[in-house]
Amino acid sequence: MIEDKAQMLAITVKKLFRRGADQNIRRILRKTHKADVGALLDTFAVDERIHIFNLLASVERKAEVLSYLTDESQVEVIQQLSKSEVLQMVSLMESDDAADLLGNLSEEESKEILDSMKRKDSEDVADLMGYPEDSAGGLMSSDYLGFEEKVMVSDVIKYIQSNEETQAASFYVYVENEHNHLIGVVSLKQLLLSKKSETLKEIMTPDVVSVSVDTHKNQVAKVVERYDFLSMPVVDSNNALVGVVTVDDVLDVIREEAEENLLQMGRAGIGSEVTVFEHFKARLPWLILSLVGGVFCFAIIYFVGVLKSPAGAMDTIWLVAGFIPILLSVGTTAGHQSVAVTIGGIKSGYFKNNQTFTYLSREFLISLLCAVLFLIIIFALGYFVFSQFNLSLALSLVLFFQIIFSVVLGAVTPLVIDKFGHDPTIAAVPLYTVSIEMLSISALFGFVARYL
Repeated sequence: MIEDKAQMLAITVKKLFRRGADQNIRRILRKTHKADVGALLDTFAVDERIHIFNLLASVERKAEVLSYLTDESQVEVIQQLSKSEVLQMVSLMESDDAADLLGNLSEEESKEILDSMKRKDSEDVADLMGYPEDSAGGLMSSDYLGFEEKVMVSDVIKYIQSNEETQAASFYVYVENEHNHLIGVVSLKQLLLSKKSETLKEIMTPDVVSVSVDTHKNQVAKVVERYDFLSMPVVDSNNALVGVVTVDDVLDVIREEAEENLLQMGRAGIGSEVTVFEHFKARLPWLILSLVGGVFCFAIIYFVGVLKSPAGAMDTIWLVAGFIPILLSVGTTAGHQSVAVTIGGIKSGYFKNNQTFTYLSREFLISLLCAVLFLIIIFALGYFVFSQFNLSLALSLVLFFQIIFSVVLGAVTPLVIDKFGHDPTIAAVPLYTVSIEMLSISALFGFVARYL
C-alpha cells in the first residue's frame, strides 16, 4: 500500500515537472510527509532533484527532507546550494543527521561548515563525527532530555512545553546525579501522571539499561529489540550520559544487517555500493569453492568412464558428462550471487534512484572478469587431463558464456519479478535456477555436438 502510494506520487510529480507546473508541485510537497518527499526526490536525476528541492517552502522544511535523502543525493544537493543556506539547514538538523551529512562531505567542506556553526552546535556534531560509524557513539544523537535528580516534575514539564525542539525527540527523561552520572529514567507517561511537587529522584526507575559509546551498532539494535525501548541511553566510561540512540536509527541498523545477511546467504560477500573489482574479489572464493566441488564430481565420472571404456579409447561423452557438474556448480553459484545482490538492492531502494542501467553494466563487467578467469582455468585443466585442444576450448567457452548469462540473468530476474509486483525474495531463485539449468545443458551439448 505504501509502495503504491509512493509510486503514484512519483508519477504525478514527474508529469507536473514535465509540464513546468511548479505551483502544483509546491502544493503537493507541502501536503506530503517529509520521508515521502525524500523518497520522491531520490527517483529524479540530479538537476531535476535540485529544482524540486528548491520548491520546498522553507529552510526548515528543506532541512527535514534533506535528512531523508540517500547519502549520494545529500551530497549532490549540498554542492548546488549556497553556503549560507547549507549552514542554515545543517544548524536545523538533528545532531546525528548533521554528523552523518558532514561525514559524507570532504574534510575541507565539513570543516568550513563546522567553523561557521554556533560553537555549541558545532562541538556536538564534531564529537559525534569522532566516533566510529558502526558504534553507538556514531549512531547516537546528542539531543536528549537530561535533568538532575532534585529537579521537580513541574519544572521538567514546563521546560518541555516551552522548548519545541525537544518535543519531537523526547521519549524519556534521563536523570543524572551531581557528577553527571546516569542514575535513572522516567517515561513521559510516568512524568505526566506524577504529582508536580515530586522530584525526579522520587519517581524515576533506577535500573537503567544503557550502552557504552563503543558498543557495536548491531548489539545496540539487539538491546533495543529485547527491551522494546523507543530510545537507548549511551554513556561514556564514567557512566556519564552523552547521547541517545532513537528507534528510527535502530530500524536502519536492523535493515542493514538483514541486507548483509541476505548477501552472505547468497555468497555475494558485500553490498551494491562498492567497486567492480571489490565485488569480484568478494565473490571469487565462493566460485573457486564451487569449481573445486565440480572438479571432484568430474573426477568421479572421468574415472568411471576410464573403467568402462576400452584402453586408450575413452568416449567423449564421458568427458562431456563429467563437465556438467562444473558447469552447473560454477554457473549457478555466480548467478545466485547476482540474485542476492539484486534483491538486496531492491529491498534497500537502490533501484529507485535510476541506477538500474549502471547496476546491470557493473554486473556484466563482474561476469566478464569471472568468465575470463574460469575460461583460462578450465582450458588449462582440460588440456592437461585429456590433451584435446578443440574439446578443451569448447568446454571452456561453454563455461565462459554460462557465467556471463548466469550473472546477467541473476541480476535481471529479480528486477522483472519486482516490476510485476511480486516478491523477488521468494520467486527469483527457483525461477532463475530452472532457467539457467536448461540454458546450460542446451549450450553444452550444442557446443560439443560434433564430438558425440
